[in-house]
Amino acid sequence: MKSSLPLTYIWLGFILAISFFEAPLKFQAPTVKMEQALDIGRLIFFWLNKIELLFLVLTIVFLFVFKEKNHLKTVVTTLGIALLIQSFWLLPSLDERAILRISGNELEPSNLHSIYIILELVKVALLIWVSSLQIKSLKLRGLNS
Repeated sequence: MKSSLPLTYIWLGFILAISFFEAPLKFQAPTVKMEQALDIGRLIFFWLNKIELLFLVLTIVFLFVFKEKNHLKTVVTTLGIALLIQSFWLLPSLDERAILRISGNELEPSNLHSIYIILELVKVALLIWVSSLQIKSLKLRGLNS
């Protein structure tokens, strides 16, 4: 593999499938209670985050191994910042709120979910941008070979 392009597409697929398909649908299942959906969501997003962090590390390794252009590194860095904000601020805060709700506590409204969704959309846009830059880089390498 001469590019992290497959990783980019797999990563994009994970986000689209889980954040924009699975997550909203589990709350619409008539036999799933809110507490169950929250508990399932906690587990799924915990592991999605770990997989995304792995994809980020692998993508960074590929960027340096294949000596990619600085603009691609800048886009991946921005992607990494969005992921790290989710990993170290949003997910722990959302997890804490989910645990409180599962325990039967009433919670004040919060904009944390909205911020998380916005960052998911940002990551999707950045992954599409990264993939287009990777394709361009592969074409250039092919022409220079």
